[in-house]
Amino acid sequence: MEKVIMVYTDGGARGNGKEDCKSAWAYTLSYGPHYKEDAAACYGATNNQMEMTAIIRALQAIKNKTIPIRLHSDSAYCINGITSWIHGWKKKGWVNSKKEPVENKELWIEMDKLVAQCADIQFIKVKGHADVVGNIRVDALVNKAMDELA
Repeated sequence: MEKVIMVYTDGGARGNGKEDCKSAWAYTLSYGPHYKEDAAACYGATNNQMEMTAIIRALQAIKNKTIPIRLHSDSAYCINGITSWIHGWKKKGWVNSKKEPVENKELWIEMDKLVAQCADIQFIKVKGHADVVGNIRVDALVNKAMDELA
């Protein structure tokens, strides 16, 4: 069996878009017997920003990017953005199909930079709130981080 780094990411926001909404991101990394997880919360970020931050933080935590990475996310926005839409955005000077500035541009640029450092990365869309153990874990971490936010 191929040795790969398995990554699960999630983000969330209670009261998405409101200044005082609780927001959080989380990831898990596993490689053979090695396992790491992390999560954090803040106020005022959107769900999409937290989904992106989870991916960025997970990729930052991976020291050896020559090992194949299989990154699982329930965010179609993130997966479509990084695997498809970003190419057009860069060509068009970071404007979207509506000729408007791309939202979360700084996060997209950081994510793109980190993805480019990976020798072999695949993004895998998982159904949220289904029976995917890794996705259930990161969702729990996101909710715990929001619950613990002062």
